[in-house]
Amino acid sequence: MSKKIKLLAIISLIVFCFAMFGACELKYGEPDSLNIAQQSVGQRIWIGLQVAFLGIATVFVVLLVLIGFVILLKYLMILLNKMSQLKLKKPAKQEPVQIVIEDTVKDEIAENEDEVVAAITAALMAYYDAEQKIKYESNVSFVVRSIKKINR
Repeated sequence: MSKKIKLLAIISLIVFCFAMFGACELKYGEPDSLNIAQQSVGQRIWIGLQVAFLGIATVFVVLLVLIGFVILLKYLMILLNKMSQLKLKKPAKQEPVQIVIEDTVKDEIAENEDEVVAAITAALMAYYDAEQKIKYESNVSFVVRSIKKINR
């Protein structure tokens, strides 16, 4: 915001406040309904303490209501979380699946066992070779020339 707009906003706020307070008539010399102006100092202090206690009590009651509301929301969220977990835990009942391997398949596996072992070994070697390339290649722009132990 520019300085002119800020200044204009402050001036308009001041004018608005003067207009609001100017519209209210405050008669400080008139007695109130409790006749506080005519009471003794002790009675005035007692009324002030009553007003202070009432204000503090109101603040604490509202605070307790807010704490209760937050606790209620906490338990509500826990309940909703448990309900959603129960919905997720109830999968459709499935029948157990049994795998049957015939004797001919077992014989084929036994005959091709050397080929299977060679294929698995080649796959593992390719995986570890690729992993090492990824592990040792980096974009670091410095080189370590020497390492010295520091005695502390």
